[in-house]
Amino acid sequence: MSKTLTGSGSITMKNLNGTSDKDCSCGSWLGHWKKFSKTSTTPKCHVQGCESQAEVGAHVILPNMKNESLRKLNYIAPMCKSHNGQPDTEFKSKPDSFFVSANKALTCGA
Repeated sequence: MSKTLTGSGSITMKNLNGTSDKDCSCGSWLGHWKKFSKTSTTPKCHVQGCESQAEVGAHVILPNMKNESLRKLNYIAPMCKSHNGQPDTEFKSKPDSFFVSANKALTCGA
């Protein structure tokens, strides 16, 4: 099972509801995304058409993936608070967006 996923084009992502109480040893879910995407800079929101800085690492699923096992996994995607505040909403990602597994056993181990 992969820790990361990169789409070659735009990917449909859907916010998960009820994940705000989850935490990890990376300090924040945005920090988790930065660590495993190997970047130190804060990216823009992954939602297509949004130019806001990402403020959080949003828990998302990728409901339209052809591979069923990938559809069932939870990922972290950088988002602005406005887009993250829309639970159960589907968005198109920017092309070539990078997703990091939210499964702590695969990533930070915490």
